Amino acid sequence: MLWPLILPLKITFWGLLACVVAATALAPRFGRKRSRVFVWSAVLAVFAFLPGLMGVGFVVDAFRFGTFHYDDYAHVNDFRIYRYLPEGATDITLEQASGGFQAKFSMGRPELEAWIDEQWELYGDRSEVAREKANSLWNGQDGFVREFRGFAEPLPTDVVEYGGPVAPNGAGFTIWYSAAQGVVYERAGYW
Repeated sequence: MLWPLILPLKITFWGLLACVVAATALAPRFGRKRSRVFVWSAVLAVFAFLPGLMGVGFVVDAFRFGTFHYDDYAHVNDFRIYRYLPEGATDITLEQASGGFQAKFSMGRPELEAWIDEQWELYGDRSEVAREKANSLWNGQDGFVREFRGFAEPLPTDVVEYGGPVAPNGAGFTIWYSAAQGVVYERAGYW
């Protein structure tokens, strides 16, 4: 839930610490006492922390959230996505947000169903929702249209819904497969 803050926190903290250390080290060159410069720069760093965190977060988020395209699974570089994306996925369009993603990718139905079966075999015993109910959490075509309106046009009308295991914190995925297009649409959420 708070993972999007970790990178901006680290960058802001280490950046401000570097500024405090640099100001303290350079104080004698400007005729100032190191102890006095250290105290004042530390106080300024405390007050600059929150605005700095917001600014760094804004810049960093522009590079890690949004719409991206990948040729295949191997080119996706986010461990949160790896957990919910089949290895055989190709021609991947990903709309990534802090709490999950939407994806459109190509994959054959037998490979997709084998991957979903594997996910249920690995994590089904910990799922908060039974497999039979997970396949209809989004109400089929209506849920699909509601979820992907604006993401991919035109939307297919022949989708089959597959639900994955749902973790106690709500993390999980739902997949819609269009046999006519050979395209998979996925909605995944994580914490």
